[in-house]
Amino acid sequence: MKAMKKILALTMTLAMVAVLVMAMPAAYAAGGITASISGEGPLTISVAVTDEVKAAAGIEILITPPEGFTYVEESETAYSGFEILANGEIGDFYIDNNKSAGIDIPAGSTIFTVQYTIPEDLEPGDYTFSVTIGATGEAVEFQALDIEGASASAVYNVPVPVTPTPEVTPTPEVTPAPAEPTPAPAEPTPAPTEKPAEPTPAPTEKPAEPTPTPKPVNPNNPTTGDESNLALYVVIMFATLALGAATFVVIRKGNKA
Repeated sequence: MKAMKKILALTMTLAMVAVLVMAMPAAYAAGGITASISGEGPLTISVAVTDEVKAAAGIEILITPPEGFTYVEESETAYSGFEILANGEIGDFYIDNNKSAGIDIPAGSTIFTVQYTIPEDLEPGDYTFSVTIGATGEAVEFQALDIEGASASAVYNVPVPVTPTPEVTPTPEVTPAPAEPTPAPAEPTPAPTEKPAEPTPAPTEKPAEPTPTPKPVNPNNPTTGDESNLALYVVIMFATLALGAATFVVIRKGNKA
């Protein structure tokens, strides 16, 4: 009898557990989130759900930024229908729909965004923002328990500066001028042909002229030759004429006297 009671009690307990399990909403299956970064100044951190979230009345979002990145006050936005209760200085954000029943959020929906400033003079490297869905401690029917404890991270990368390579101006190609044709070698100058020397004619001996016979010398005139005798005759003739002329003049003057 006691054994039957124990078996009956165990059966009823298992039946009640089965009913509770079957009555539990499917929304409480494990889900996840993603985090992404956009912008350059300030950065925007976006949080989205990977699966559908059922009956979400409130969600706590915890964000841990890298050192030096500063929360931008009142930069948050939330999924439609939720209000934001923010304590951005410590990275604790809570969104609430202020209703007794939760809101269904489709898979892939962005549920929250917030902005952070970028510190100056960051060294090159990766800077990681960590995002976690916190436990609110509220009643089950008012919380998004299916994503509670989910986490993700977003990385901001500062690349190593690249020193630009100076542009090298290409040297223009110089087309070589066509080579001038090599002149044909000059024909050798023929050596001058020496004309054979003409034979020197043998000197012809001129026959000796006959020696003239000397003329007889006039005893009255030492000058020899016919020319000397002619000159003497001319002088005698002029002297005779002059003497005759002088005689004529003297006679003529005597007659007048």
